[in-house]
Amino acid sequence: MTELRKVRWGVIGATARVAQGAVIPAILGCGDAELTAVASRSREKAAEIAGKAGPGVAAYGDYDSLIADANVDAIYLPLPNNLHLGWAVEAMNNGKHVLCEKPLALNAVEAEEMAETAEANGVILSEAFMYCYHPVQTEVAALVQSETLGDIRLVRASFSYRQPEEEHGRRDMSMGGGALFEIGCYCLHIARRAFGMEPTVVTAKSLYDPSTGIDTTTTALMEFPDGGMALIDCSFSQTQRVAYEIVGSAGSVYVSRFLLNGQVVGVGMEVGEYCVSQEGQNTLHNSPPGNMYLGEIEAMSRRIRGENVFLLPAQDGVSNMRVLDAVALSARSGQKVAV
Repeated sequence: MTELRKVRWGVIGATARVAQGAVIPAILGCGDAELTAVASRSREKAAEIAGKAGPGVAAYGDYDSLIADANVDAIYLPLPNNLHLGWAVEAMNNGKHVLCEKPLALNAVEAEEMAETAEANGVILSEAFMYCYHPVQTEVAALVQSETLGDIRLVRASFSYRQPEEEHGRRDMSMGGGALFEIGCYCLHIARRAFGMEPTVVTAKSLYDPSTGIDTTTTALMEFPDGGMALIDCSFSQTQRVAYEIVGSAGSVYVSRFLLNGQVVGVGMEVGEYCVSQEGQNTLHNSPPGNMYLGEIEAMSRRIRGENVFLLPAQDGVSNMRVLDAVALSARSGQKVAV
């Protein structure tokens, strides 16, 4: 049997913190992948990153050259949100698979164009929600799908931290900044995955930075078919909280600090009529540690090689973007908005 060759990865915007600190090490540590090229607007910085990665990694001082490199199969794209559409479309039109950082685009129209481009070129496009590839998510998904929790009735998801004002890109409206797009997208995604369907309407409220116009805090109520609801909140000005709870008719599960990479994550679970039925159980345990970035690269690489493994499809990114658009519109209009 002929051994499948490794998927050859290129990284556009290789100086990005998440690229240097998490994704490039994941590519280097993945048995199904290899790092072939990196690109930055600075040839010198690209060369420095390539040198640290190891011999044979090409360094480019522009993105077009990396996209044109025939030795690159897939591209990881951690550029600012407003640059996702243009560079992803160019890469896919050149036959490259694309793993694009979240949020997929600035709006659902752009996301749909990206998904259509992927389909037209027969390549894979996936949004980089890396949390989905942590072992704790496999555990939670099994609980939901097995109906151990019963019918899902409520999801609460929170993501907040005190965001440094010097991180200008996250506070620039034109670049797709703001708490909702940068971190609230996780909360929406968690709720959609828990219910396994799309919300019908949303009602949201935001606080805005008067100097930049971005939302610094957003809360939203998402209504799902059959009476399910999700309460999400995100903020750049609150203490750090990264947690969610899924509540069903027969039990609930709570996951704390779900973005801890390479570490255990606390999981609390109550199943049965807790404190009423003797059959009820209340557990608190830690999930196995897992490198979610490595899991993400492995999943994408294996899918490119033709294996039927879990990977977020392009259409999931489009759907999440539609909900983001609806929440943003509701917050600005003060009205309930249909998704």
